[in-house]
Amino acid sequence: FPVIGDVHIKKSGTMDMQKFQVALEQLNEQGPTQDTVVVAGDLTDNGLQEEYDRFFSLYNVKKHPKAVSLMAIGNHDYRNGLSEADAQKRFLTETGMESIYDHKVIKGYHFIILGTESRLTEGYYSKEQIQWLGEQLEQAAKDDPKKPIFVFQHHPIKHTVFGSEWSTEMNRALLYNTLKEYPQVIHFSGHTHFPLDDPRTIHQRDFTSVGI
Repeated sequence: FPVIGDVHIKKSGTMDMQKFQVALEQLNEQGPTQDTVVVAGDLTDNGLQEEYDRFFSLYNVKKHPKAVSLMAIGNHDYRNGLSEADAQKRFLTETGMESIYDHKVIKGYHFIILGTESRLTEGYYSKEQIQWLGEQLEQAAKDDPKKPIFVFQHHPIKHTVFGSEWSTEMNRALLYNTLKEYPQVIHFSGHTHFPLDDPRTIHQRDFTSVGI
């Protein structure tokens, strides 16, 4: 499964769509069989209807036809002048996700999507959401303790991957400590736009973190 993020489709223009098309085509070349595609936040630059329309006009044509789509909301997807609740509703309507945080089992593997709950640049993940995460991790580990558990969120966890100093701080310890109970977790995040060709893009301590 490919994981991308920070597509930042704008209301108009060409470069954003060209880059997105090239990325999807390259992913299909590198992974001719895919079970899911994950987009970890900032699908759009400002959460506008026109931006979602442009995103999916290309995504629906170019994404692998048999892959399940999983999407996380990012802080830029809130920047549309709507209330946070209405921005979330637009995201869910456009993406087809059931909730801004969700848990899917695909071919026996657990995929857990977290969603920032506010427009804050540094993101906000509530104690309620993190408690939910702990319950999902427990369920996944009971299902098969030897399999990796894949967790996705837009913001990195501070003091993990390269660039993670630009990340969420509120409830950081609670989130980290919840994940560290499960060393089989592989956590993916974007947001920072830091380069991927640095060894620090993959961080391993109590669990594995990967920058995208």
